[in-house]
Order: sequence, then C-alpha cells, then structure tokens
Amino acid sequence: RFLALIRDLSHLSLLEASTALAEGRMLLGGNPYQWEADEMVYWLVPRTDDERQIEQTRAHCHFTVAAAPTSHHSTTTGKEGTPR
Repeated sequence: RFLALIRDLSHLSLLEASTALAEGRMLLGGNPYQWEADEMVYWLVPRTDDERQIEQTRAHCHFTVAAAPTSHHSTTTGKEGTPR
C-alpha cells in the first residue's frame, strides 16, 4: 500500500499529504484511511513471491484526498442589521 500511496499522491508535497492524513481526508478506495505503522523491509535481492504480491496490492489500492473544508467568513450584524 505504501508504494500505491507514493504513486497516487506524488502530485502533493509531503506537508500536503501529511496534513490530509492528519485531517482524515486520505481515502483508500473511497473509504477513510488511517495510517498503519508497521515494519517495512527492503530486500537487497528481489524475491519473486514478494514482488508478485507487491504488484497485486499496488494494482488494487487507489488513494485519493478529499477536499479540505472551506471556511466561510460571515459578517456579524447588530440588532439594526448593520455590520459590527
């Protein structure tokens, strides 16, 4: 999944991707995704079985980022309807 995450979010900066993840806007297959801390191993010599599984997982995982909520600034009005 990590390789799919890199592939799909390559257009974002690390800050933008981290912020989206922290704000709960990261989606995996359209569903909210929460980071799963786990051990990662990089073999010096490729292992055929691992490579096959990695490619299958990467092909099935698609990450997107939901838009950040927009903040609407409204003018507070007094009793007579005049802006404060």
